[in-house]
Amino acid sequence: RKDSRLYPVATFILYYGEEPWDGALDLHGMLNFEGIPEPLRAMASNYRINLIDIRRLKDTSMFHTDVKQVFDFIRFSKDPEALRELVLGDASYKELEEDTYDMIAQYSKSEELVEVKDYHKKDGVVDMCEALTKLIENGKSEGRLEGRAEGRLEGRLEGRSEGKAFEVYESVQEGDYSI
Repeated sequence: RKDSRLYPVATFILYYGEEPWDGALDLHGMLNFEGIPEPLRAMASNYRINLIDIRRLKDTSMFHTDVKQVFDFIRFSKDPEALRELVLGDASYKELEEDTYDMIAQYSKSEELVEVKDYHKKDGVVDMCEALTKLIENGKSEGRLEGRAEGRLEGRLEGRSEGKAFEVYESVQEGDYSI
């Protein structure tokens, strides 16, 4: 009918790669027009690509759903201190829907978050603050254990080396050059 109206539709491409987007930002930039005469090129509709480069967003306050938490987590996932401040400073991370938590874990490629989820889940809600704090504590403990093990190994190797050197020294002092 003459007075019928359609609702507008917009498509967004979500890019969360670590490197800045260097691809085309419109359909024509993706097409191979080689050998196509200009009048025919003009007949091919061009559509802008609405790109959201998540890691480089400056402000996520325009998002009013859990998409904000997902985008913010991805943005700060490579900066542990900023990520910690974000999660501990935003109360919404204490009660994330399970699917939001899963999305964060998958997009940030954090196997550790996937592994600890069940310990911090209750009634379909996950406390990411608690999960992240536990991961940090586990990381510190693992680091201390590795440091101790490396120190013991290094000490043993150094002790053996010094022991061998002392044996050589003693043998030389006694006139035994058959070593």
